[in-house]
Amino acid sequence: MHIKYLTSAELSHQGRILPAFPEGSYTVLSFVPGESIVCYRATESVALDYASGMSALALCNEDSINLYYLDRAVSLNPGTKFAIVPLSEDCRINLQSPEGLIEDGVLPFNPLESKASGLQFEKIYTFLYQECSHDFYFRGEKHKPYELVYVERGQLHNLVRGQDILLEQQCFMIIDSNDWHTQYSDLPVNFLTISFWASDEGLKAVTNQAIALTAQHKSIFGKMLSQDLQDPYAYDYLEAQLKMLLISLLRQTDTAPPASIDSQWENAIVDRALQRISEDIHKKLTLQELAAMVHISVPYLSKLFQEHLGTSPGKYIAKIRIEECKVLLREGNLTMGQIAEAMGFSSQQQFSRQFSAICGISPTQYLRSVR
Repeated sequence: MHIKYLTSAELSHQGRILPAFPEGSYTVLSFVPGESIVCYRATESVALDYASGMSALALCNEDSINLYYLDRAVSLNPGTKFAIVPLSEDCRINLQSPEGLIEDGVLPFNPLESKASGLQFEKIYTFLYQECSHDFYFRGEKHKPYELVYVERGQLHNLVRGQDILLEQQCFMIIDSNDWHTQYSDLPVNFLTISFWASDEGLKAVTNQAIALTAQHKSIFGKMLSQDLQDPYAYDYLEAQLKMLLISLLRQTDTAPPASIDSQWENAIVDRALQRISEDIHKKLTLQELAAMVHISVPYLSKLFQEHLGTSPGKYIAKIRIEECKVLLREGNLTMGQIAEAMGFSSQQQFSRQFSAICGISPTQYLRSVR
């Protein structure tokens, strides 16, 4: 609940602001956070003023409660129902005419609790900016933290929940908690990855979709990317900027209708298939074996891949296997014969032919291009 500034207009129907606390005897009342909040009813005019600590004055009507910061002396009219709410520590209130008060129950809830932020941001785990060549490939993973991916230049394929979400330049997305995902690019790409944890059900409505940058988003990403991570409080600064970005998304996003049961089921099948391909990338996986792993027929598997990923299962498997071979070639720890054997090709010649068919150049030519 929002704490308002106490003005004469706000108080006009239930009392008035005093220029000073009246002279004469008074009683000091103490209030402690966490205790039940007692309501009082004034049977005659009473004067209140803060003595120490921070407190709010809750004025209670039949169907509402208004909360005001108590920073001045006030007089309350007879019949007014009110309570004192300590804000952060024990507080004390000066009260004149205590005989003019009766206790009238307790507040049914602490009005400060509804003031708590809906977005509970915990921390940033990783903040990584990458400049990658046209053959970037990430095998895939899943983890509890959310993952934000922002493409500054180029484009990046993100395969998550059985969908290929293509991030174009100046777009970003948030991958949902515990969603398995893999990434690749056919063009040079510069992108930022931030893994973080925050708690808010509304975040589910903004995950796993490409989001185009607004001017506000662009400013936030610019500030994050220009931050020197060696500076004191660098991650505090990044967390503050990321929270601003999330809040802007939550404020602007309408809750989308849930996908149909059939669509969710198809997405889950494709997602499981992609995970199995990644797990068994070093094997020569047949379409029959893959279809059996996800408990559907080969024709239906082909239909789902074409609809969700725009390619056939066979072409996807071949592409991902060659992407893994590129990683091994760049690492330079294995000969081409050893790579062919490790990746399940029948011979080095078969490996070279398939590599050339997909990439348009031989493995040897590829090695020269990246050295």
